[in-house]
Amino acid sequence: MNITRLLHKVSDAIPESFKHNSSPTVLFTRSPSIGSKIFNYKKVVEEVTKDWDANDHTCACSSSPLCDQHHGHIVTGDLRRITNSKLRHLMSKGPTYREANAVDWTKTYRFIRDGIKQCQEAWCTKENVDTRVLNEWKCRLLYEVRAQIKILKKANSTSRGRNTFRETSSFYRHSRKTLDDVTVKTYLNEFHQKYVITPTDKAGNNFSIVCKKFYIACLLGSFAFRRVT
Repeated sequence: MNITRLLHKVSDAIPESFKHNSSPTVLFTRSPSIGSKIFNYKKVVEEVTKDWDANDHTCACSSSPLCDQHHGHIVTGDLRRITNSKLRHLMSKGPTYREANAVDWTKTYRFIRDGIKQCQEAWCTKENVDTRVLNEWKCRLLYEVRAQIKILKKANSTSRGRNTFRETSSFYRHSRKTLDDVTVKTYLNEFHQKYVITPTDKAGNNFSIVCKKFYIACLLGSFAFRRVT
């Protein structure tokens, strides 16, 4: 919903006597990207202790076709290492990707209404006038918001109606967030026990997968003296 456009549409309801009579600026808070849940390198760094010993930990990197010959451990950007197909498909979109949220129009309207009310009160306080001065502006803006929501809901309903039963079922399946899927969450948690997922240098929109044992050893400087096996 383009709130900025609706604000300009009712800008003539702003009193000319106001010192600050331009339409308010809209600020949005975006939902977290998938990287916030998939990356675990910060957590690994925070939890590692100086008495960590590589000899107390094992890995199965040597048996993997993705094992790096130079390091002797998995250090790769190849997502084939992710065997969960749902998670692998999601990660292929890059760490900055954001999964779509299901739209709750009632909640959406409530948040917008509350935001408009807060804006009205703060604006009138700044202008040192009664809040009723902006009642027309508020009422017209809320009317436009309700009208826009009605249009969007109808458009969404029409779009779904054009789908076949199979396509519609697919829509409902995929409207759920992949990272909220129980099997995906379990797999990712187990994966984090063995590997560290980090951003890729000079390619920030890619994932790098590193053997956790090797990663920690490098952090602590062990690799500077001997090959970690």
